[in-house]
Amino acid sequence: MSSPSRLYPQIVTLNDCDREPIHIIGKTQRFGVLFSFDLTTGEITHHSENLAAVMGEGERNWLGQHAAELLTQEHYELICKELKDKKSLVHNVALVKGTDTQIRILPPTLVSSGTHIISGHINNDGKAVLELEPYTAALADPLEYQFVLSNIVGELARCTLESEMAHTAARLIKDFTGYDRVMIYKFDADWNGQVIAEEHREGLESYMGIHYPATDIPQQARKLFLEMGVRIIEDVSATDARLLSNIKEPLDIGRAHTRSSSPLHIEYLQNMGVNATLNAAIVNQGQLWGLVACHHYAPRFIPHVTRSSVAFLTQVFANQLVLQLTNTTLSRINDASRLRSNLIESMSQDWDVAGSLEREAASLLKMTNATGVVLSIGEHFMSHGETPERERIDSIVADLKQVSTLAAYHTNNLESKLDNVQDLSSSASGILVVWIGQTQEDYIAWVRPEIVAEITWGGNPNKPVVLEEGKRLTPRKSFARYSQKQSGRSRPWRDFEVSSAIALRDNINQIIVEKYKQVEELNKNLKQAYSELETFSYSISHDLRAPLRGIDGFAHIIKEDYFSALDEGGQHAINTILQSSERMKGLIDDIMEYSSTSNQPLRTGDVNLQVLIPEVISLMALHKTYPDTHLTISDNLPQIQGDRSMLTQLFSNLIENAFKYSSKVDAPRVVINYNDAANEISIKDNGIGIVAKHPDRIFKMFSRMVKSDFPGTGIGLAIVQRIVERHDGKVELRNATPGHTEFVVSLPVKQRTSFL
Repeated sequence: MSSPSRLYPQIVTLNDCDREPIHIIGKTQRFGVLFSFDLTTGEITHHSENLAAVMGEGERNWLGQHAAELLTQEHYELICKELKDKKSLVHNVALVKGTDTQIRILPPTLVSSGTHIISGHINNDGKAVLELEPYTAALADPLEYQFVLSNIVGELARCTLESEMAHTAARLIKDFTGYDRVMIYKFDADWNGQVIAEEHREGLESYMGIHYPATDIPQQARKLFLEMGVRIIEDVSATDARLLSNIKEPLDIGRAHTRSSSPLHIEYLQNMGVNATLNAAIVNQGQLWGLVACHHYAPRFIPHVTRSSVAFLTQVFANQLVLQLTNTTLSRINDASRLRSNLIESMSQDWDVAGSLEREAASLLKMTNATGVVLSIGEHFMSHGETPERERIDSIVADLKQVSTLAAYHTNNLESKLDNVQDLSSSASGILVVWIGQTQEDYIAWVRPEIVAEITWGGNPNKPVVLEEGKRLTPRKSFARYSQKQSGRSRPWRDFEVSSAIALRDNINQIIVEKYKQVEELNKNLKQAYSELETFSYSISHDLRAPLRGIDGFAHIIKEDYFSALDEGGQHAINTILQSSERMKGLIDDIMEYSSTSNQPLRTGDVNLQVLIPEVISLMALHKTYPDTHLTISDNLPQIQGDRSMLTQLFSNLIENAFKYSSKVDAPRVVINYNDAANEISIKDNGIGIVAKHPDRIFKMFSRMVKSDFPGTGIGLAIVQRIVERHDGKVELRNATPGHTEFVVSLPVKQRTSFL
């Protein structure tokens, strides 16, 4: 029993719009006929109810019959082979009347206005779907037709800008097809559309610049546009032909030219006052970029040849568009790559990733066309341009890391992803962030502000449906202009911008790995140097001390036994030998001390400086050596964590220097103080002072900034700095002027206790 498919819903509302099964709609437009057969058995399983009338067979039922009865055996076999080889076909055919009317394929030389065109494809279920429609030549003279197409292609090819191409395409297609209105309709990232170019007959209202919501063209309709290429509706008011079948399964006719349209779409067009349409897909890199949308305000049939030409011209336009977009994108990619190469070169020169990126902040910003950039690597934080404050951006990046499993994340609508960020729209409506390193605790984030714009819609996008009596939802009836302020969104991140950021992240990670390898090699060399230093120290201790003791001993013997027999020059020589020997012994001792501070392990514990410093002064008997010096010690010295032996050596050197270099002034003073707020221990004296053009040199070995009448080897302050560094502290010379010297030491504080 033949009947229309029962699987298509009887009533469809806009609530079902994205799920509406338009591919199995079960009806066809009456400008052609459709039939389908099984490629294995040849059995005709579906056909439109107007097939028999077109074939001149009255009420004949073709269901269940073999397709060869309709096509002739020769042409049936030819069509089956072509469908299996190419998945689709188009031929000119004739309806040849004899005992039975049959469809026969004609050579091009026999084509006339009385013939038909047969087209076909294999649907998603593997069924052969064939369609017949009357043949109509686009122009009487094929050469003239070819000339028209060539001129159109040439004019499109001469366009270089997107807007110029779109307006030219709209004008040429309107002239070619004769529709009342032709629009170039572009989709955005959310599938809302905008008319970016338009040509229309005089007297019609312009739709130029108008936006339409994504609900106007639901996703399954967009999918079919992408698959079909071109699609027409001849007359929205016409009665469709039912699709008859002898099986329960509905027929997939999604790609059929004669397929009827969704009742919702028909009603939508009627509400707009449109009677006929043609739509052609504009495809960019396999994605639906937009549509050529043609409207007519009376029924209009466009023959197959013309529709194919429109599809061809649309493809020419799409190719020109892709070429222009590709050239622009390549230019920007090259610019971004050049900037990234400069950043990599800068980072690779001194291995200072954070410092190099900060110095090249402008290039870092330009690489992604952002308005602000934030860098957080280790303890290094940098912001450039318009960015949120550090606390906010750190919080945002941490929250985004929770919602993303990737090493990069981007959005142009941050407030839709996170709460309580609306106040940042002026600087960070859009964000692109990449996480750096194995732990991904470090990051670079680029931001963009919102773009506030006035959007004009063709009707209220928030009311795409109308509730009529009986609780029936129908398409909106009003297409009056509706203005809406759009905010909270930045300019979208382009693919090449995201790719550039990811590539930079990969480069930084590679540099970090290479730097780590270099550090490993340096550590290896350092261990070897330490080993050699230990050998050198042993050599000093044993190989140099023994002959030095001999020199010193014999010099003392000469002085004791023969000093009076020597003339003044000889006596001076003996004294010089003894003084040099004593100085050499001090130098060896200091070198050994420096070596020990570098090599020996830290034995960390709690050290109370309120106890340690008086002990140092007492053990060195500084009051006896320098009885005139007035000493002041703060009563709030802290308790710190460190190696007691090394800290004793550190403060011994600094305090002894203070006593020594102030000993020759009137009323010498030494003050040892502690600044609790800054965690700084200071040792000050009013001695000769240190006047140096390069203050950092005083901590280098063998650097002496004082007169030779003060004894010393120039190693003491180097030992001080080494001990401080091993305790993760800092030491600096501050306020160095004649008559004033102050050394400031900052060390990790265990706890701060005042001793009264």
